[in-house]
Amino acid sequence: MDSSESIITRGGRAAPLPASERRAAIVDAVIPLVLANGEMPTSRQIAAAAEVSEGTIFNVFADKADLLESVVAAVLDPTAFEQVIDGISREQHFAVQLEVAIAEIQRRVVDVWRVLSIVPHEPLEAKRWAGSPAIVSLLSNSDVALKFPPEQAAEMLRAITLALTHPLMSNGPVAAAAIADLFLHGVTE
Repeated sequence: MDSSESIITRGGRAAPLPASERRAAIVDAVIPLVLANGEMPTSRQIAAAAEVSEGTIFNVFADKADLLESVVAAVLDPTAFEQVIDGISREQHFAVQLEVAIAEIQRRVVDVWRVLSIVPHEPLEAKRWAGSPAIVSLLSNSDVALKFPPEQAAEMLRAITLALTHPLMSNGPVAAAAIADLFLHGVTE
């Protein structure tokens, strides 16, 4: 059997997954569904996207609120973002590396904002979002002389990108290349 084929049990059903893996697969199906449709999906839509029955959803989640709490936690988890930033090729010119990182920050800002504005959730704890070790590493390992320590420069980059990307803070996202130029050279000629 080809490794890309799913294992099917008798009766044409997919082989069962451990509850934690099934939960993660359902959450992974919900996030793009919310982003694509711009509205809270129904249980039926969630089941279809996750390729499970509605009953399966509620076998691994206590209720829809439990599922939504898991969706919010997943979208706020920086792990995938950090991996993408760490994966930026250091072979490229630094301005290109920076532009790629900014585009990823922008994607994350928009995705988080859209999910949090659509998915009902408990108020988030009023705490400062953690820094990004991957962005600090990107800045630390560049051939550009920084005026600020890499941790502070990374915080500034994230703040500038947020301000120039968030739908409630700008008239539309500023291009990643323009933000990179602003970060590297300021606004004067």
